[in-house]
Amino acid sequence: MDPLAHRKNLLWIILLTLLGGVTAWILEYCLAPKYTANGCVQILPPSKLDPIHSDGDAELSPAALIAAQRTHAQLLVSESALTSLLQDPVVRDTNWFVSWAGGGNTPNLRRLREELRDNLAVTPVDQSALLRISFRCSVPADGKAIVEELVRIHLDMERDVARGRLDSRTKMLRELRSSLNSQLKSVSDRVRNQQALLARKGLGMPGTFSTKEREFGVLIEAQFRTSTQAAEAKSTLDRMVSLVGKGDPLPEVEKAVESDPLVAGFARDLSSLKINREVAVDPDDKDHANLKRLDRLIEVTHAQLDARRQELRVKYTNQIVATLKDRAAETQTDLETINKRLEALRIDLADLGSEVASLMPNIEEEKNLHDLRTVVDNRLREIESSASPENQMRITWASMPEIPESQSFPQLFPYVSAGLIIGFALGLLLALLRRLFGKTVPLPRDIDRGKDEVARALA
Repeated sequence: MDPLAHRKNLLWIILLTLLGGVTAWILEYCLAPKYTANGCVQILPPSKLDPIHSDGDAELSPAALIAAQRTHAQLLVSESALTSLLQDPVVRDTNWFVSWAGGGNTPNLRRLREELRDNLAVTPVDQSALLRISFRCSVPADGKAIVEELVRIHLDMERDVARGRLDSRTKMLRELRSSLNSQLKSVSDRVRNQQALLARKGLGMPGTFSTKEREFGVLIEAQFRTSTQAAEAKSTLDRMVSLVGKGDPLPEVEKAVESDPLVAGFARDLSSLKINREVAVDPDDKDHANLKRLDRLIEVTHAQLDARRQELRVKYTNQIVATLKDRAAETQTDLETINKRLEALRIDLADLGSEVASLMPNIEEEKNLHDLRTVVDNRLREIESSASPENQMRITWASMPEIPESQSFPQLFPYVSAGLIIGFALGLLLALLRRLFGKTVPLPRDIDRGKDEVARALA
């Protein structure tokens, strides 16, 4: 080959290579820079069906992890997710949305969705349970906002799905609670009505003393007290009658007789006459006329005293016996009255006993229903607190996106490298074309120079 042509081809290769690099460098500064916002979400293992009695979350196998990553990746770029994103107020306020929506009142959602798909990337992170969500646009803050809103919309959708699963799991318990509430209301109304009826009839609530029961207790005490009084009155009357029949003096009567003024007067007169007789003995009085007079007075006074005592004994004895008879009769009458009232209360309480017997099963049923409803309420509360939609979600933020500080497109090194490679390739192509289709005829000196170079090479 002609050395001059060789040098020319080499020069063209160098010039085109440099021209490619310079052109790439100029294009890198002329094109609008773009920034990529990156965020990561983490795939979580599914919770146990019974979070109350489970030891923790279920294990997520590698195959299930890959399937979950692919599923969430597809959901994040689905039509519904992108449409919801484009309708989000935060996204509509971004410069990206305004620049691509056009000047009309109705934005072109189809064009916006295509632009989203072109600049949105959802890729699994190798050897992890992470998904990387990236969005590229010319405003750094817009990329961050779009990634955040897209993940928020997806998390809301997942939360709705988890809430639906929770509702389906608690549906039976909620239906049971509703049925228990209905049964409890019916039984409680029946118990309240029966208790109100018993209260109107004088019977208290179970576990308390009613007016009839209190009256029954008072009458029992009165019956015991009155029967004791009646027995004592009858015993006293019989003792008095027995003593009177035997003619024995009654202590009460003798005491009352001795307290009589006439008896006391006669007793004093009698004592005075006896004293006078003792001191009236005269040795000169042979007929004892004075003593005889005093003896007659003593006999008369003694007779009057005995007559008065006898009269009073009869009178007081009859009064005491009559009083005792009246007292015995009165206590017996009171006892009979109390017995009749007790019998009436026994009949009333016996009648109410059947109603109380029918009330007790209803009270027991009410208590059982209330306890069962409490168990169901506690179970629902435990499930809703520990198995809430937030706890049952299978995806969550791993790292929130930050506002990118360096541009991701275009980049100087890749662009200049590509320009140099393209320029070098074009230079080689031009050299090959010149080699194949060149029409230059070599001069004699060129031939001689070529022979010399060949000779030197062979030597």
